[in-house]
Amino acid sequence: MRQKRLVFLLLLVWMMVGMLAQVAAQQKGLVIVNKSVPVDSLSQSELQKIFTGKIQNWENNLKVKPVLLDPKSDLGKRFFDKVLEMSAREYNRIWLKTIFSGSSPRPLEMSTPEQVMEYVAQKDGGIGIIPAELAESELLENCKVLKIPADMKF
Repeated sequence: MRQKRLVFLLLLVWMMVGMLAQVAAQQKGLVIVNKSVPVDSLSQSELQKIFTGKIQNWENNLKVKPVLLDPKSDLGKRFFDKVLEMSAREYNRIWLKTIFSGSSPRPLEMSTPEQVMEYVAQKDGGIGIIPAELAESELLENCKVLKIPADMKF
């Protein structure tokens, strides 16, 4: 009888660990901008244009200053897949062409969400992505979270 209980408890713990791993893997991302940015929402097309250098200024002529979370991170990969709809390799090709044409500098890449938040908070025109769990962070004091279409959640 004790053996059955032990097996049952181990199975239950294993299932819970698996469910927690799935929840962590499905963690949602947020698009944040510096408070100087004159928008409250962006479409997928607009985000694609911003992060590929096709949109370089906000409506008030403020320079767009995008920053990416490491494309190797889970959130970075989902942003590339679901929002930009391309691989990091394809993205790099686009930017090589853009840089050689001299039309726009490539967005910076940061290793941590905290670095992204600090950059966006300090740079007028800054835009980046962070995990949703950081929505209440004090680092977002000079930032705002943008609304994005429901089908574009990443």
